[in-house]
Amino acid sequence: MSKRSATVQRNPLETQIQATINLDGPGPCKLDTGLPFLETLLDQGARHGLVYLDIKAKEARHHRS
Repeated sequence: MSKRSATVQRNPLETQIQATINLDGPGPCKLDTGLPFLETLLDQGARHGLVYLDIKAKEARHHRS
């Protein structure tokens, strides 16, 4: 069976996001989005879907002149 996982990293101007999903490996989620409600939804979806999620998102710091 082939590995069913992926990692994606996006760095638009507003945020930096890195997400990893593994469809074959239930495990504890690692969620760091700064949005507790979103993290709860993602955690419950991963637990009941028996998948592993690792998501990190942070706001990009802009210097205003």
